[in-house]
Amino acid sequence: MNPTIGYYVHHHGSGHLRRAQTILAEIASPVVVLTSASVPAGAFNENVTVVPLPPDVGEAPLHDPTAGGRLHWAPLDPSTLTPRVCEMVNAMVAAKCAVMVCDVSTEAAVLARLCGVAPVVVRQHGVRVDPAHRLAFDLAHRILAPFPEVLDTTPPTKRHLDRTFYAGILTRNSVVDETSSRTGTPMLVIATGGGESNLDGAAIAAASDALPDWQIVVIGRGRQARFDHAARGRAIQYLGWVDDPVAVMRSASVIAGSAGSNLVADAAVASRPLIAIAEPRPFGEQVERVDALNRCDAAVGLSAWPSDPTQWRTYVEQAQRLGSKRLADLVEPDSAYRTARWLESLAENVSEGSQWV
Repeated sequence: MNPTIGYYVHHHGSGHLRRAQTILAEIASPVVVLTSASVPAGAFNENVTVVPLPPDVGEAPLHDPTAGGRLHWAPLDPSTLTPRVCEMVNAMVAAKCAVMVCDVSTEAAVLARLCGVAPVVVRQHGVRVDPAHRLAFDLAHRILAPFPEVLDTTPPTKRHLDRTFYAGILTRNSVVDETSSRTGTPMLVIATGGGESNLDGAAIAAASDALPDWQIVVIGRGRQARFDHAARGRAIQYLGWVDDPVAVMRSASVIAGSAGSNLVADAAVASRPLIAIAEPRPFGEQVERVDALNRCDAAVGLSAWPSDPTQWRTYVEQAQRLGSKRLADLVEPDSAYRTARWLESLAENVSEGSQWV
């Protein structure tokens, strides 16, 4: 029987869970997913066991949550963290995990290593040179970068680079739409991901003013009431959260969206010109991703949602001139498959020296 792979999924936003779904759909080995995120029924195949974790925030006042700056989240609150850590340790022991993918948590990586389980630390975009991140990368058995190497704006030290696997763009739908021409009314799809967004009705109304002959479609987790007030009376379609954003994006002439990893991946697969907007995220994750896309001429990268109609017109025209080929060329159809094989190979190699009985 193949060795078990552990996989810690952070609960913030939808990106970590979706990345896990994308990779684990290609894995036949037994997998244990540890998370306090809400996991919908049928999210994983039968070889994947989900262990729900208690929340990492309790009612007690926070005391020294960063352990003097050495960690990211370890408040002195045993009534909250002790049951959570016990669940994680018990799950690793019961499943006899060989490796533990940590997406993302320095604390999960440290715990795995202390249990003798090889941590595979996910390195996202952003300036991650603080002591806690350095600790995670230093003790990592391997480092998983969920993007193409060409989009790495801050390559790690050689010691870390030697242990880094560049997974490429990870997306559930890796079939790039080769159709380049669009007929009829042009469409701007404005999209946000599962995390917080600064998109508001004023920005949507400005897009409508700039593009009176365009159809405006808004998708994502934005609060429609917040949008409607500023955009009332305009021909704007609000679809809310959609399970298959690529299907909507493929009808677009231009996409304007938050620069999250999943949204950028969807736009690349849809092969439509992208205006990528950096939303506030820890460690400047989306700012760095926007910089990388700009550097590669793969998208029009912005630091904020446009609020002036003249800005929208300028950026949409710029995106149309840029096109989508460079963005679509970043998609490798076998990225998830390659990543799955790499993880299974790691687990097999580690388990050869394992003392699990």
